[in-house]
Amino acid sequence: MASTVTAEVTGLGIAQDKDGRGMDALTHRRIIEGDWESEGIVTGLAATANPGKGMSWHIAEGVAVTKRSDADGMAVVYWPGGDVTGETGGDEARTDFLWIRQLDAAQGDSSNRVEAGISTGPTGTGDVGDVSRYMPTGAVCLGIVYVGAGVTQSEDDDFSDGQDYAARRGVSQGLARGGHEWLNTTNRRKVRKGESWTFSTANVSVATQTRCVLVMMAVSVWADDCETKDWMGSGYVELLLDGVVQQCFKFSCTPYVTETKTFFWTLDLAKGGHTVAARLWGSGSDLVSSVVTQYEAGSIPGQYMRVIDLGGVG
Repeated sequence: MASTVTAEVTGLGIAQDKDGRGMDALTHRRIIEGDWESEGIVTGLAATANPGKGMSWHIAEGVAVTKRSDADGMAVVYWPGGDVTGETGGDEARTDFLWIRQLDAAQGDSSNRVEAGISTGPTGTGDVGDVSRYMPTGAVCLGIVYVGAGVTQSEDDDFSDGQDYAARRGVSQGLARGGHEWLNTTNRRKVRKGESWTFSTANVSVATQTRCVLVMMAVSVWADDCETKDWMGSGYVELLLDGVVQQCFKFSCTPYVTETKTFFWTLDLAKGGHTVAARLWGSGSDLVSSVVTQYEAGSIPGQYMRVIDLGGVG
């Protein structure tokens, strides 16, 4: 018979043994970590200013996944909703950070409660880089707050994105995170033969190691200035990642009759920020022609791109 070995831990859903060994807190956090690729907001936790209450912000009810270190696993925490108060503006404008974290008395904290707060950040409003430098250990960022010089009252207009969002391991997240230009409704723009026009750009943020995305693209065009065949032209649609062409699609089209052409491709994106773009060309090779864009609400879609997260890779 082959030998076996056991560990002094117990699986989730299994009781501790008679000696109290089994589902300790660290094992529980390690199991939770197996289900999540990154810490962050799961649901809720939106921040709004409290009028008439100084530098006070209300953090709505919600759930987050938190992580103190790679060796500590992850915790899933619930916040019932409540207010936090920051400092008034000083002589210079600055950037502050709203956050939530799980306390752990076994690791030196004052209690085992969930805590939300606001940390004073650097002066100025430029790129702050790694925001974790300005928050307590294990905190998840809920948003960025601009604090103007001498300001004494919080305002919703001073709150900006900057939230961290949790991602389940290997699961599709739907629309990729970031700012996107899905639809370009420019009508009757001529993209001349041998020239290009970038009609859509997405700034995508990947919070986990590697994720696969599906890029859907469409153009509504007709041919113009046909050279090699009187009643036939063509163009190209290119897909670019961080400025580098990943795939090119050639299509044919006819003069003055609008046709909608659709394309799709998959990309593997590493952790960090990326730019995905779609570019339309008039064709400089047979079938040589310019292309003219068309849009009409309800019948002619125009130029379109959408980036869809399909899940983790590997």
